Amino acid sequence: MRYRACIEAGMKEVPVKIAKGLTQDQKKEFIVKDNLAFGEWDWDMIGNEWNNVKLGDWGMDVWQPDDIDFNPSLEPETKYSDVTKEEIEKKAKELANAMIREGNNVEVMCPECGHEFQIQVG
Repeated sequence: MRYRACIEAGMKEVPVKIAKGLTQDQKKEFIVKDNLAFGEWDWDMIGNEWNNVKLGDWGMDVWQPDDIDFNPSLEPETKYSDVTKEEIEKKAKELANAMIREGNNVEVMCPECGHEFQIQVG
């Protein structure tokens, strides 16, 4: 970005400062802060590979959880054996009926192979 600006300004030499000895985290912080005003972002990469809290601390306007009371657990309260076949079938019918009423295409994933496809309802 700076190089392009210098070229557009007609400069023949571009002043450069080389930051040495930065940690990976410091490099990331530098990149974000240096590009906040006019940088172009790969939002998929930002959302999947960067820490929202750090991005917010560095000045990027990103979603951060405020008052979410979320405590993930590897031991959920509901066990598989607690859910009956009848309850599953009832919920499946309710969902199918709701989808038919709304007339939506629904994105689904095969639980066996992971293949994703759409089902047209209605």
